[in-house]
Amino acid sequence: MTGAPPPWIGSAPDVVGPVSLLNWPVVAAGRRPRGPQRPFRHVRLEIDLAPDPAAPSPNVLLRPLEHALGELPVRERGSLAELARAVLHGFSAAGYQGVTSWKAGRIGSPARPDREAASPPRRVGEVLTDLSGRTDPSLGRARQFSARLRGTGDRRAVVVLRRIHRERRHSLTVDLSGTFQREEVHALVAALHRHLPVRSAVVTRAGRA
Repeated sequence: MTGAPPPWIGSAPDVVGPVSLLNWPVVAAGRRPRGPQRPFRHVRLEIDLAPDPAAPSPNVLLRPLEHALGELPVRERGSLAELARAVLHGFSAAGYQGVTSWKAGRIGSPARPDREAASPPRRVGEVLTDLSGRTDPSLGRARQFSARLRGTGDRRAVVVLRRIHRERRHSLTVDLSGTFQREEVHALVAALHRHLPVRSAVVTRAGRA
């Protein structure tokens, strides 16, 4: 077997302050870093949002059948568009003010990597206005919202919000790239938590500069 082993294995809570929602992987045995920590170049976060319990059927006789068939009404905590706006608010609070592309259903501005470097990003507020004023039916049926955001310096974020229909919940995958410290990842999760019902956040991939 060739090549260096991955720098991270397993997972363990890393508490910063009284309570932390963010779990970091632990360093592999025998490979603990020494000296000053290098900044990160890439971090992937998997964020689970709290589900909104479905309201029971008003017909008491139908409830056992609904439970058996898994057909309880799906009344999620806000629409995908509402949660997408909350995601953008959270990133904006963490310093990500530009949006280079976004997509939900059939609407949005799809990613064009060949033009991103030359084209200035749109402001987060402009995309929030788009999401608030849209009446396209595909937005209501959309199962996924994605966006590419720019932060300060070389910081970038690729965000994918997914609706898990039958489980009545949403999940968020965030890929961060650029140069940033561990504390800044915690600050981002805290900002998202102020706008979203974050239940847990786990670092599933991390690479240092």
